[in-house]
Amino acid sequence: MYDARAIANSIIDLSIEYEKKLTHLSLQKILYFIHGRHLIERESPLVGGHFEAWKYGPVHPLIFSTFRDTKGAAITKKAKKTDILTGEDLEIDPILDKETLLFIRQHAAHFLRLPAGRLVDLSHADGSPWDFVTRRQNRDRVFGDRITNDIIVRFFKRHIVSIRDQTSCGDPLDEQPPS
Repeated sequence: MYDARAIANSIIDLSIEYEKKLTHLSLQKILYFIHGRHLIERESPLVGGHFEAWKYGPVHPLIFSTFRDTKGAAITKKAKKTDILTGEDLEIDPILDKETLLFIRQHAAHFLRLPAGRLVDLSHADGSPWDFVTRRQNRDRVFGDRITNDIIVRFFKRHIVSIRDQTSCGDPLDEQPPS
């Protein structure tokens, strides 16, 4: 299991290499999807921490706080960590395991081609973990609850994604915490 910021930095590197704009919203969804694939294929979490069900899909709170100031702009700078004793910004240790790097490249490259609105549609699919966590009996949605790894494993493989030309939410630029 890795620091979510280290995985995010690997995705940022890939977006720069492929010259694909990566927004905060897109980064959140890509991180979530490859974490889910890792849970299914390798039966272990890829990132530490947890995801929460927000309006535009799963959000990792640490990644949100790290990149919240980017809004809808392309992310070009990597995440850093702060030394709690000195307040100094420090580099995040990169992923060195070649199998993990290959896994990230294989899965993230596919999602980097998709616009943010399509990534949101994928995360909101019927039967998805996000759908399960946010749905209430009266068909309203409640945001902010955790999407646990157990829920991801239980529902991730079964959700059905509709095929349509237009995204259902347009192309959102940013996510906001649930109120």
